[in-house]
Amino acid sequence: MLAIVEYCGIMPIKLKKHGNLKKSEPYIRTDPKVIQRAAEMAEHEKVSNVMTKLMEDNSFTAPKSTRQINDKRFRNRKRKREENMNSRINIADDVVSV
Repeated sequence: MLAIVEYCGIMPIKLKKHGNLKKSEPYIRTDPKVIQRAAEMAEHEKVSNVMTKLMEDNSFTAPKSTRQINDKRFRNRKRKREENMNSRINIADDVVSV
């Protein structure tokens, strides 16, 4: 059995404004899945093209700016570099361990 419910009315949750707010609208965090998907797409395409595609798909869930995509892509690449550095073994490591 499947039940589908649609809420018609005003959203009861009041979004709180954070302390450094410059605009009148409250801060809503971009879904991490959207940013991760955008960063994966940006590995093979220009960030501006990725942003355009995401805006065409759904402008409400798209990242706020290309900066979010660039930052996520940078963090992903940095994490991969660090993982590769940890797995490397050189002669100096062998000499120290003897």
